[in-house]
Parts: sequence; C-alpha cells; structure tokens
Amino acid sequence: MEYALILAFIAAGSILTLAAVGGDVGDVFSRVIDSISSNDPDLPPETIAVSVLNEQSQGVAGTWVYAFDEAGDWTGLSKQTDSEGVALFEKMERGVYQFLAYKSPHYYWSNTISFPQQNRAEIVMRIQSFTVDVIDGGGDGIRNVYVYAYTSNEKYWLGVYGRTDKNGAVTLDLPDGDYKFRAYHRGQWYWSPAVNSPAQDHTVIDTQERPFTVTIVNEAGDNIEVKNLYVYGYTENGSYTGIYGRTDKNGRVELTVPAGRFKFRVYYQGSNYWSGVVAAPDADSTVIETGERPFTVNIVDNNGQPTKNVRVYVYTGNGVYVGSNAKTNKDGEVVLNIPTGNFKFRADYKGSTFWSAIVSNPPATSTTITVSK
Repeated sequence: MEYALILAFIAAGSILTLAAVGGDVGDVFSRVIDSISSNDPDLPPETIAVSVLNEQSQGVAGTWVYAFDEAGDWTGLSKQTDSEGVALFEKMERGVYQFLAYKSPHYYWSNTISFPQQNRAEIVMRIQSFTVDVIDGGGDGIRNVYVYAYTSNEKYWLGVYGRTDKNGAVTLDLPDGDYKFRAYHRGQWYWSPAVNSPAQDHTVIDTQERPFTVTIVNEAGDNIEVKNLYVYGYTENGSYTGIYGRTDKNGRVELTVPAGRFKFRVYYQGSNYWSGVVAAPDADSTVIETGERPFTVNIVDNNGQPTKNVRVYVYTGNGVYVGSNAKTNKDGEVVLNIPTGNFKFRADYKGSTFWSAIVSNPPATSTTITVSK
C-alpha cells in the first residue's frame, strides 16, 4: 500500500519537492548534512546503507526506502529495511543521492550523500508540533479556518491540515523541513512566510481582515434610507464568501472583509444589484448603485381626467410585487422611487384591477393607467 502511494506521488511529479528542505532541486541537494560524512569500509563495494530511525534512534523495520538522484528524479530503486532498520542499495553508481521513506501521513528524507565518498545515509522519523495562527487586521485570531501545509515553494500540499480553534490557532504535526502554510478564508487563499521546522515552531497568517462599509445609493448617489436589506459579499469571480449583513436605517452595512478582491450584492425592489469589484484592504468601503429615481404614474378615467386617491402598486416586469405602493394626489399622479429595471404598475379602482404596460427604467420616467368608471 505504501509503495503504491509513493508511486502515485512520483507520477504526480511532486515527490522531490516534498523533501521540504528547499524550494527547488538545487536547494535540496545543496543542504548536505555532514553528520554521516565518512566512508564505512565494512560495507561491500558499490553499496549504500540507509538507516531508518524513529525518534528514539531505534531502527524501523519493514519500511520502504526510495533512492533519488542529484536531479531529484527517482532512480527506480527501492529497498525495504531489515530487522535493524537498514536498507541496502547494491550496485550503485557514482553520484549524489538522497533517500525517502514514507510512513502515513508523512514523507521523511535522508541527508544528501556523495557516493562513493559517502556510503551511509540516515532518515530520522521525527515529528514536530508546529502552530499556525490565523489573524485579522487587528491581530485577533480567526476561528474555524482550515490551514494546509505546503512545500516552501507553494507548489505541493503535503496532506497535512487542520482547523483553527477559538483563538485562531491550529497545531500541525510535521517532519523536519521547510514549509509554508495556506489558509482558506472568505473565498480567498492566504499564505504564511516560509519557515523551517524544528528551527521554528510557530508562524502567522495575516488575512488583514478589517471593517468594510457598503452603502446602497440611488441614481444621484444619495443613500437609500431602507433598513434590513441583506448585502452579500462575493469574490471577484462570483463565489459567495459567507460575508453578509443587513443595512441600517441609512442604507449602510458594516461587514468584516479580509484582503482580496470582492464585489457585493443586494436584493432590492425585486432585482439584484451589484457593486463594482474592490480590493481590500486598500479600499474600506464601496457603494451599490441601484439607479433608483422618481417615477410618475398617472391615473386617468375614460375621459382622460385625473383620478385621485387610487392606490398604485409596483411590480417587476415578470410580475413580482416589490413592496412599494402609494395613492394618487388630486392631479391623479403618484411618484414612486424605482431602481433600474423593467416594471409594471397596478391600480385598484372601484373593485377592479388595471395594469400599465411594462416600462424600462431608464429611459422611461412615467406611465399612464386608464381606469374605467
């Protein structure tokens, strides 16, 4: 099973970067560990011995070990450790090698050796606890955020992840190596700096999350003073972020938004209206322009005479009542504020219902309904 996992990882082209000792091949093989630098004369010629040890420096038997060359490619060679935790690679050619062992869910790498000057390598299966804090722009922790461990070049996920606690912290168990951590929050990805374990045991992912104000405005740019309208936050490409809130009496809502590019939507008068795309935290506010402006409905009888005190209701062009209505004045007029879109109007007069044609706002600014006596 472990052998199959290794081969699958090699096929994915990512096995080398899981060395977690550098961002590329040069980094990996330039970090030569000198703890085993001498040639062991007791080994047969053309043989490399790889010891796999646990944290107590005891040999780990039955572990598959894989040989990689200086270019970071798998040589196709693999051996299983014996009862003492040693894997013997025979008939090896001159060159630079590094060795990999896998024990779910981690990958462990040896020091780099130059053969035949060095003929022994060592893999220590040591796990360190590493803490990642996910914070907002004020330095406070953010709970329930998933954090993933990656190679330091940001290319490959190591299969290790966790979710932050109520303080915004998550502790992950990792082998020695170089890492970056990525958090997914509000539809965006955020990275930590590059770190080394065990030299470090802690890092921070700053989402730069801060208060952000969205205001609903009319065609003239004035606030629409309508409370309890739900405003939703989306990523630039239209994915819902889970950010939402309700407007106050001034048509404003304060949301908490992290760094990234976002747009916002409100459902108003039977239609959806969007803000432009804004980049936080450079921007800390935006508006949603509904195009709302005064619209006049005239009610006349069969003789073309104005009809007062007639209740007029506003509907979308497809027949959804938007919740707005008013009575005509003495001149048979009623002025209603309607946003951009297609609308029609209903007049109730002496027990009967009368409808206008569907009009588009803009360009229309008025319509007329004729009611029968």
